[in-house]
Amino acid sequence: MTNNALNLFQSPHLTKRNYDNWCHQIKVLIGSQDVWEVLEKCYIQHKNEDSLSQNEKKALSKIKKNDQQALTFIYQGLDEAMFEMVSNASTSKEAWGMLKTSLKGVDKVKKVHYKLSMESLNFYG
Repeated sequence: MTNNALNLFQSPHLTKRNYDNWCHQIKVLIGSQDVWEVLEKCYIQHKNEDSLSQNEKKALSKIKKNDQQALTFIYQGLDEAMFEMVSNASTSKEAWGMLKTSLKGVDKVKKVHYKLSMESLNFYG
């Protein structure tokens, strides 16, 4: 895939209120580029790449590239504050986990608040 192809995709923007929807959209986007698997399994830096065969080096290079592509898609949907939160992540899986940990709780609180609001409307209605 070329850099021009990356510009064809509208990356969803993550906010503190839309984690679940963003998560579904970005999974589809990353999956459409055949790089979701590397995010799930996590790219791990090989300690001694010099000892690898040429085929292993080639495969590792492809995995690195796919991981960076997934990380790029994640980064494109973040505002500056959220980007700073995950900017030290070295893999797409690490960045994904940081966002999930920090925003999934916010989304759950929002849903509980909504449910309580609806229950109180039914109580008073």
